[in-house]
This record gives sequence, structure tokens and C-alpha cells, in this order.
Amino acid sequence: MECVLLKGFFFAQLYSEPDFRISGDIDLYVDEENEETVVDILKKYDYNCSKRLKKEYHRECMNNSVGLLELHVSLYDSYCKDVWFNGIVDKPTEPLVDIETNDGYKYTVLGYIDNYIFSVLHFIKHFIGGGVGIRQLMDIMLLAKKYKNQIDVKRHRELMCNMHFDTLMDVMSYISINHLGFNKEDLIFCKDNSDYSKVADDILDIIEDGGLFGQYSSELDDFSQIYTEMCLRKKGDGYTNYIKKNLKENGFMNSIFVSSDQLSDKYIYAKKTPILLPIAWIHRLIAAIWSAKKTKNLTVSNMDNKKIKVLKEIKVLDDGLIN
Repeated sequence: MECVLLKGFFFAQLYSEPDFRISGDIDLYVDEENEETVVDILKKYDYNCSKRLKKEYHRECMNNSVGLLELHVSLYDSYCKDVWFNGIVDKPTEPLVDIETNDGYKYTVLGYIDNYIFSVLHFIKHFIGGGVGIRQLMDIMLLAKKYKNQIDVKRHRELMCNMHFDTLMDVMSYISINHLGFNKEDLIFCKDNSDYSKVADDILDIIEDGGLFGQYSSELDDFSQIYTEMCLRKKGDGYTNYIKKNLKENGFMNSIFVSSDQLSDKYIYAKKTPILLPIAWIHRLIAAIWSAKKTKNLTVSNMDNKKIKVLKEIKVLDDGLIN
């Protein structure tokens, strides 16, 4: 049974000093058919694992001494895979790779091109839909530098062009060369390099303003929904219909009435005072209704105009899809 290490700890090995790259959790990928076996093993080591709905791509397993472990059965969550990333295959597509650290520890990671594409799309997901830090940019550039000769550059370029992320990633390479000390020959470009100085400065401002995972912006959740709506509009669908479809597949009751452990993690008052769990369920139901109502009235009027402008300039957004 293969357990594949994703992101954090693997990225740390790319740095000259792994301790420079800290991580808040551990991410593992397993085949869905092995999920319950892995959960049973984790429970033996005092991990408390959340329930996973049908359309969810991972579940959280918490050990109070060790910390959080995210157990993935898909590489991408459903709305990113289906809507943002054009139905990309969410399983490994090439042989896995065994890695040995300087300390002699061995672990398994995704194949070279799978790993690079996954890391790039994870970065893009957070850049568009939430917020991203320079650390995440360093991760993918160090990955490109170390494994460029093993990465299928043609496949990467074709994928980025098909998803309209090619200019975005070229700008990120430009930033890495001009601000992070990389050499052009170290990195992977989708097209011929251009002078991206102005848009690169704007993107760096966006990264700084948003903070790591968007912690400094209260508007980014709305923007994620707006971007999803725009992508669905291209496909002749709508956000409300998409949400209804996912609720139907997951089961409405399962989506609203999650486990008490999940509620406690989300609502601190329920964790501190378990007798308030029924209030937390009502809180979640009201929040779901309010979110659905708000979705119908989403506009870009309260969004960061600089981000909209940049995404249009680098061809991630189409002018015709912005009201």
C-alpha cells in the first residue's frame, strides 16, 4: 500500500537548509480503496479523523501531540478539478518516485511531471482563490530547478496554455529571476520571456496585500466564487446549479449535519462547551443559507480592482465575463 507525501516535507528537502521551510501539517495521498485501512492505522496512533463527504478530496486527522495530517484521496478538490482546471486527472499518471533525505529517511512522492503540475496548480489555486506567499513560489521554482531535466516541459506548457495560466507562470518565473535570485536556465517557461516588470510589481503587491493564504483579506472568499462563476459561464452553466449538483451528490443532510468533531473544529464555542453543539448545527445551517443567498448577488464591485486588472492583463480572466 503506497502512501505518497505531498508538499511541505518534500519541499523542505529542496532548500539548502530544510528547517528554512516549515510546514503546519502533513499531507499524504492514498488510493481511495485504501483510505479506511489508513484511517484505522491512524486511529491506533491516537489520530481523530473527520468524516469525508463523497465529493471531498481529503479528510483531516488530528493528533494532539503530533498535529494535523491531511489524508488525500484525490489531488484536487472537486470545483478546482472540474471548473478551474478543465477536468484534469486527479490521480497519479506516472510511476511514483522514492526519495532519500540527507538523514537517510526514505519516502515516496509523485512522479516528476505529476509533482510539478500538482505544485503549480496548488499555487495557482491559492493565488486566485485565496492568497499565497513567496514561500509557495520558492517551492515550485526550487522544484523546477532540481528536476527540470526529468520534467516533461512540453506537457506542462500545453496544460498551462489550455488553462490560460501560461502568462501567469511566466510572470512568476520573471519574479523569481529578478527578485529571488534564480537563473533563467534553472526555470521552465511556457513562452518566450518578455518584460513583465510592471505586472510583476502588481502581482507582488497583491501577494503582500493578501498575506499567506489570504489572511489579510476578507474579500477573497467572494472572489473565489466569482472566478468559479466566470469559468462556469464559459461552459454554459451557473454557480447555483453547480452547488445544487454537489449538494445532491454529497447528500444535503450530510453536507449540513457534519460530525460533531468537524463542528467543534469550526466553532470554538462548541469545542469548549459541547452542550452547545446543537447551536453550532443551527449556526452552520444559517451560514449555508446565507452563503447561497449571497452567491446569487455576487458582483466584483467590492473586490480588489488591481487583482481583477492583473488577471485580465495576463489572460486568466476574459473581459466579456466580467459584469
